[in-house]
Amino acid sequence: WSVLSTLLESSSTAIIPDSIKGVICAGLLHSTTNQEDELVIAWTLRYTLDAVMADLLNENRTSTFSWLPNNDGALFYADKCFGITSITNDPSFFTFDVNNITMPLDDFNEIPVGPMSENPPKRPYYRGY
Repeated sequence: WSVLSTLLESSSTAIIPDSIKGVICAGLLHSTTNQEDELVIAWTLRYTLDAVMADLLNENRTSTFSWLPNNDGALFYADKCFGITSITNDPSFFTFDVNNITMPLDDFNEIPVGPMSENPPKRPYYRGY
């Protein structure tokens, strides 16, 4: 949560484009819908971070979900959220206008979960540059 919130608060769109901020916001919003299952929350945040990394590196995402938008869909969420340091199940703590926020579309497909080591990224993200 904290890493995603830090990226969300970046003031430079040259570093973190609005489309990435939208992906982060949608992921954080979606994580608030599954507060009864900590494993699902953890995987929601993991898949969100994986999508952010893939998008920043201009690579294909390893997983896609209806609640995790890209391109123009992500731009819709770009200015809806702000970063906070603690996880919460109440979007009013990190959205500007919770009464008018549209939650990301959810097809209600089950989120694959398991030990984090079962689904590692295909290759390390660090490239030494």
